[in-house]
Amino acid sequence: MLGRTGGNASGGKLTKASHLAARTALASLVVLVVPFTGGPLRADHQDRGPVSDEVMEQVRDAGPTDHLLPVIVQMHGDPSDAHLGRLQGRGGKLKSRHLSISGYSAEVPAAEIASLAADPDVERIS
Repeated sequence: MLGRTGGNASGGKLTKASHLAARTALASLVVLVVPFTGGPLRADHQDRGPVSDEVMEQVRDAGPTDHLLPVIVQMHGDPSDAHLGRLQGRGGKLKSRHLSISGYSAEVPAAEIASLAADPDVERIS
């Protein structure tokens, strides 16, 4: 237990070596953890939902416009006609359906990515 004077449980002072060891351990932890989190945590990173970092960057760069972004939308099941109708209603353009994944390629207005991501049938937008 550390006391107010910086002593340890045996009553001695912490050495420079023990401070250095603690700092080295903390630095090692950061080096090991940060690559797995994709970098420092940001509030917008946590709130993006199923949207990839690359698409989020394109949305930020485009601003609140009708600029069409090329995306791949992965679904929890095959895209229904109703879902594809909503895509078109948002100003999106279907490019192709994919058989290897449950999804499709489309161009979607940057301003509509968030509403597309909110669709419960959408698993991932990249």
